[in-house]
Amino acid sequence: MGNETDIFTVKSVENPFDDYWVIEMTFDNEFNWEAGQHGRFELPDKDIEGKTFRIFSLASIKSEGKIIVGTRTGDEPSSFKQALINLNAGEKVHFKGPIGKFTERNDASPMVLFAAGVGVTPIRSMIKSLEDTDKQVEIVYAAYGDYLFKEDFDIFNQNDNASVHYTTEVEETQDTLKSLIKQYENNAYYYISGAPKVINSIKEFLQNNDVDKSRIISDPFVGY
Repeated sequence: MGNETDIFTVKSVENPFDDYWVIEMTFDNEFNWEAGQHGRFELPDKDIEGKTFRIFSLASIKSEGKIIVGTRTGDEPSSFKQALINLNAGEKVHFKGPIGKFTERNDASPMVLFAAGVGVTPIRSMIKSLEDTDKQVEIVYAAYGDYLFKEDFDIFNQNDNASVHYTTEVEETQDTLKSLIKQYENNAYYYISGAPKVINSIKEFLQNNDVDKSRIISDPFVGY
């Protein structure tokens, strides 16, 4: 990650449900990123105990005119996340990046995008960038309760070349993935975003169902 620091301005902080939080920020128009990338966020004006930064995926694309990040705090938020969710409009956030290769491959291959829980954030940016694509795009979105950014996925689901599959139970998720593997085989790229244990489990599942590892692209959601 480079030494360049960009400064974002807080626009809003919202708590859509449970311990899920969404922070929206504005940015300098010269700032650019690819859908699916992430970076390091810092709050230099806050007194943070312990780890003074977090890595977040950028859940938006530039044409939306805002930076969106999503996170979960858990039952006992860290000092950093406590400061983050209590930011007021107009306060500043420092960012280093963007980095990451969890991005669209420049060919005509279909895409199967798997998101688990708050791992949906880079997937949201990807569907926003794929609204006019000719590729076939399949989303498997697994969650145990509410679905973050569900309205965006419902809109994307209206595209002729897109399908969104909402799942809750493990068996339901696996059956959906099996069906997609049977349909696309190794002609598709399979993107996985979620907690490390989930990623490892889905990777193993895909490979056990004859998906070549070269067709699997993952984004370990560490520390979100």
